[in-house]
Amino acid sequence: MKKKLSSGLLVGLLLMAAFGAAALVNYLSNTITYNATVASPITVTVTSPADGNFGTIYGGDTRSVEYNTTNHANNPVSGRHVLVIYGPSDLNGTELDEIKFTYDGTTYTLSDGDIVINATQDVDEDGDKDLIITTPEINHAAGSTDVATKFEITFNAAIQPGDYSFDVKVVP
Repeated sequence: MKKKLSSGLLVGLLLMAAFGAAALVNYLSNTITYNATVASPITVTVTSPADGNFGTIYGGDTRSVEYNTTNHANNPVSGRHVLVIYGPSDLNGTELDEIKFTYDGTTYTLSDGDIVINATQDVDEDGDKDLIITTPEINHAAGSTDVATKFEITFNAAIQPGDYSFDVKVVP
């Protein structure tokens, strides 16, 4: 009789150990974590003006932003090119007469409705309203470098002279 009781006890202990091991595996499987950094596969290198500064703009001036884009991914990536213009005070879009965006031999214009301008609050540290200019979606081939992508901006003749700067990026 003692033998049956101890073998039953042994079976019970083994079952409890199995359930405990299963619970431990489940716990460990559900708590493994990792960190991941997601970066845009497209880099932008501004070639002109390289410092991101238009300098002093006078009414009627036309300035260009030229840059190269590189798609580091091994697949095509579509994205919108975004130019942010920072001014000496709040901007609302009336400061610009015309914008042209040229990519791969195709020119898109504001007057054709291809380009969108938005004034947004708190884009920069000054809290001014700045202009965000967005292009149509552009396809970047896998592993490609596109040279001499260009924004050409004509400022309104009636604006007050002031210092303007910019930032350009591609948003996939």
